[in-house]
Amino acid sequence: MQIAFRQCSALLILTMLLAALPTLALADTITVTEVTLQDTQSQAPPPEVPGVVEALFGAEALETRAIELASGQHVLSLDDALRRALADHPGIAALRREYQAMQSEAFQQGRKPNPAVEVELEEFGGTQEATGVKALATHLTYSQSLERGGKRSLREATARLEGELVQWDIAELEYEIRSAVRMAYAEAQSSRYELEQLGRYRQLVQHIYDTVAASVEAGRSARLELERLDIELARLDLQIGSAERSSELSLRSLATAMGISEPDFDSVDAGNGAGPDLLELSELEQVIEGLPAVARFDAEYDALNALLSLENANSVSDLELFGGISRLNEIQETVFKVGVAWELPVHDKNEGGINAAYHRREQVQHARDAARLDTRMQLSQLHAQATLALANYRDYGRSLLPSANEALALTEEGYHYGKFGLLDVLDAQRTVLELESEQTAALVEYRLAVAEIESLLDMGMADWAGPSGDRDVQLIEIRDEPEPQATEENDNE
Repeated sequence: MQIAFRQCSALLILTMLLAALPTLALADTITVTEVTLQDTQSQAPPPEVPGVVEALFGAEALETRAIELASGQHVLSLDDALRRALADHPGIAALRREYQAMQSEAFQQGRKPNPAVEVELEEFGGTQEATGVKALATHLTYSQSLERGGKRSLREATARLEGELVQWDIAELEYEIRSAVRMAYAEAQSSRYELEQLGRYRQLVQHIYDTVAASVEAGRSARLELERLDIELARLDLQIGSAERSSELSLRSLATAMGISEPDFDSVDAGNGAGPDLLELSELEQVIEGLPAVARFDAEYDALNALLSLENANSVSDLELFGGISRLNEIQETVFKVGVAWELPVHDKNEGGINAAYHRREQVQHARDAARLDTRMQLSQLHAQATLALANYRDYGRSLLPSANEALALTEEGYHYGKFGLLDVLDAQRTVLELESEQTAALVEYRLAVAEIESLLDMGMADWAGPSGDRDVQLIEIRDEPEPQATEENDNE
């Protein structure tokens, strides 16, 4: 009876041990990234490996940014960078002073000429009858110039319109500042993104290194595999150090574009993946007419048209009216005089000034077309670059990375069945990581191209809703006109 009891107990213990063996085997696992490499040969299929790019823009990237914010880092947004760059910019302040000065000059151009008073003494200090002041003649003359042809009002109007061009100079300077800040911010974003990618890549390689180290220690892998990973880690450390310096320099460049000597922020917003969709070229071209470099030519046309009218008015002769009183001591009489004088346009009719103003006015349309063409060419080139970079980025996600991940899964499955070694799995994993790194480079290239488009058009792609109302420009139709002739005009004073 005791023998039977002992046999049953032994069978029960043996059964429990056999049931616990798979659990013990599964417990001896080491995790590399998202891939589980088991020392025992298991039938379980390997889990799917998520891409690094997806991980960076997924929940983990958001958690990373939340940790940074919680740790007290100051993350500068693009809106804050643009606002701070435009606030108290010395160039803008100088142009505003210039605008006030030109408005004062325009006011001065509208003032009437001052009258003149002339006092003349003659016929004194002679001999005989003109001894002393016996024959002294005293003349008091008052004169006033009268401008004909509306010169005064045209001068004032021309000066005010030329002053308005300073407002467009301010708009162009603000556009250049915003463009520089947008590009510096995009480069800082790219530097941060590449640094995060390298850090992520190094973390994955470190996990692989730990796995191989454990395998080498257990005698299942050669020491050569570990040395290869040592070299890979050293290379990544050098790249991370270079990326950190590049990120710091990009932050300094951004601070310089903002007009501050040292950055008072720690980082910039990492962005959101590939960002908004790339718009069609025809849609983006609608914004060109509202850019300061193109829209300013309407104001230039108005100013040059006023200048042409002024040059025509300058061909009209002015008048000078005068009157006075004279005291003649010799005959003890007081007499009066009045008169008028005007210039005879015999030799100078201001034809050169009129023709020069005419050609400068007609030149505006060509200058506007040239500015529009130059902007459209730049936009077309940048749009082509962005389209190509986006296509490359998507090709990695549609074909290369899925194929590499599939090869990795097959390699892992073969490893579990004993057909491949650990080095084969690591090579497949490295291939996936390298492709994801190349995909990251394509994404960075795309985001920089989009940033250049946004800098050129002075708008964010995410804010696109068609050309805004304040960008609508009423273009002046410039028609061919005959050569102007210097004609006599009526007195408008």
